[in-house]
Amino acid sequence: MSFPPWLQKIYHLAQRWWSSDRVRISPRERALWQLPAGCVLTIQGVDMELIECRPSAELPAALELLCSSQQGCGVLQVLSSEKKPYHQLFWCAGENRTELHVADVQVWN
Repeated sequence: MSFPPWLQKIYHLAQRWWSSDRVRISPRERALWQLPAGCVLTIQGVDMELIECRPSAELPAALELLCSSQQGCGVLQVLSSEKKPYHQLFWCAGENRTELHVADVQVWN
């Protein structure tokens, strides 16, 4: 049985899309990559305002979110890895660098 050419093209496009590499992250992690400046994050129970979101100059495949609160400033680092199916989150304030779980960060729009 032969299919019409247009249906064959759609099949091949769908097959290419399905077999291509795509970044697979959870909706919660995706939210960290699309935050606008001025939005509010709760990091380990502390409300923070996002000042700037930028690629990391030091770490490849990382994003840095500069945050500010009444308690001070800090940087939330979001590191992606091809070896792990999730992102690693680190809170950097002064000389301290603490690894966070994605549940430690709440995004408020």
